Amino acid sequence: MAAFIFPNNPANEQVVTNTETGTQYIYQTVPGKWVVNAKNPENSFVELAGDTMTGALKIHPSTVTSTGGLNIKTSTNATNNYAFTVNNSSSQTFFYAAGDSSVKLIGKRTQVNPALNFFSPPGIAGFEILGPTVDNPSVLSSVLNCYYNSDSSGTQIRYFGKVVENNDITNKLYVDNQVAGVLSGNVTIPSNLTVQSNLSVQNTLTVSGTSTFASSLILNNATPLKFNYSGSSFIDIKGALLFYGLKADGTRPSWEALKIGIDPNNENFSAMEVGKRFYWTGTYAYCVGSVRNYLNSQTYDFRDTDTANNIVLSITSTEAVYNGITSNAKSLQTKASTEALLTSVAVTPGVKEFQNKANNTGSTLQDFFLVEYLKNSDNVVQLMVSAKDTDNIVVGDVACILPAAFRPASADNSGNGYIPVFTLVNNGTTPTITAQCVIKTDGSIVFINVGGDSHNFYGQCVFTTDNPD
Repeated sequence: MAAFIFPNNPANEQVVTNTETGTQYIYQTVPGKWVVNAKNPENSFVELAGDTMTGALKIHPSTVTSTGGLNIKTSTNATNNYAFTVNNSSSQTFFYAAGDSSVKLIGKRTQVNPALNFFSPPGIAGFEILGPTVDNPSVLSSVLNCYYNSDSSGTQIRYFGKVVENNDITNKLYVDNQVAGVLSGNVTIPSNLTVQSNLSVQNTLTVSGTSTFASSLILNNATPLKFNYSGSSFIDIKGALLFYGLKADGTRPSWEALKIGIDPNNENFSAMEVGKRFYWTGTYAYCVGSVRNYLNSQTYDFRDTDTANNIVLSITSTEAVYNGITSNAKSLQTKASTEALLTSVAVTPGVKEFQNKANNTGSTLQDFFLVEYLKNSDNVVQLMVSAKDTDNIVVGDVACILPAAFRPASADNSGNGYIPVFTLVNNGTTPTITAQCVIKTDGSIVFINVGGDSHNFYGQCVFTTDNPD
């Protein structure tokens, strides 16, 4: 990381921010340097105990992770324990994921578009449902997919699942196997159609009424179920469309994969629920509308792997808890890491020491005087002098000699140095006489100018014990 360059000729209290680290600095005329601005750190970071963000949250992992850059874990597997929810401005939920592995999408319109920038027909693109089929027990088998043709013949919906129950969808092969005999050419049925056995149509079958099939459809090859359409609707179902895979023994699992129906909270909205597990195998996801996540009482967390299950980021309706690393320049920070950083660069005040008539070193004053001094962790000394003598204080009098740790820096071995000079007055309320003191590199505080007769002088100064850079 390149060194941060501070502006030239800064003004007192001027603030500047290192954009790479996010650290804010403020220039102090005294002691004449830039320091970390720790005035209101709570205004710059998200509180660990919970906070409100007014801007976008961007998560840009620097390394590849199989669990995703954002991983949310629910506290329980309860149906009403949401990992996250998405609401509109009227607080209506249209997408949520629950602890029982169900995901529900509620919207006026749900679209799944193929990423045509990365796909050229023919082939499968857009919407696909995976699970065991009659011919392939793999959970990654295609049960339902959207097939795009390279010509102008239209798009096909292919179905490879079982057809057992009355409400199961069917495909061409099922119809071919159930209809007895072969009907050549186009067939148009203006009323209802009931098939008790097999129906095989070589060309087009059009049913204007209701179709009823008493038998099931079993696919013994890879022929998909295709839907050619000229309008905007693919499948129109008045109830709910349920998708689920099958276990090795052919039975249904406890959780469905996908359910499409009506929003239980508002029948004017269609809804989609995703079951226990959701695997995203694509590379890109395009959001073509606004998305809100409504957590309610659920937790939305991000974990490192599905084996270690260490929570990196956990979000509830009241707080976001981050457990990842904070040492990188662009890492998220927590309240604890922020406080540790501020503590590491904070200036500590030091301990006050003093000299008076009873414990002084080198003082020429005979009355009860007081010299107090302290040095902070930045090597800045604060000195306060209350000089009192039985006679008038004169040039050459010494208030006291400071300990070695509190003396100004020496420029060389001759005793020359960076000498502080400060002014004192005879009375803090109505000053009439001034005097000047110098603090030598040997620590002695010596009067070098006295403007009149006075037994008392009071003053203070601030200086550093560091040599200039």
